[in-house]
Amino acid sequence: MAESIIGRQIQSLRNKYRMTQEDLASKLGVSKQTISNWETGLKTPRMGAIQKLSELFNVSKSFIIEGKQDNQDGLLAIYDQLDDARKNEVIDFAKFKLVEQNRSQIFTLAAHSDDPNKIVSDDDLNNINSALDEMDRKFDKK
Repeated sequence: MAESIIGRQIQSLRNKYRMTQEDLASKLGVSKQTISNWETGLKTPRMGAIQKLSELFNVSKSFIIEGKQDNQDGLLAIYDQLDDARKNEVIDFAKFKLVEQNRSQIFTLAAHSDDPNKIVSDDDLNNINSALDEMDRKFDKK
């Protein structure tokens, strides 16, 4: 079954980049018949060939082997195509979402406390916000 996934992925990537089997074979230093054998599942490419394919098409090896795109790889591939101003916007947005997530987690914890009647004091909220601000500062230093 893995062979058919690999074959479909190779064919899909080749078609996406509008390459013929001959074009791909030339770039990889193999024959057109080898590409055909991979795509039909008659043969399986070795890891060295999978590595070359992943570099050529800018995808993870797991994407070729399993058909799964690593989210981080996909995100980085998109990020790398952005100009510097948009890259900074992405970073700022990610920081904002992280702060939002952390605040949500703390308030969720407070909402699920053992005492449902507990009233959170202003001091408690200030302490929580101070802790979040400290996390923000540490994150910004990275």
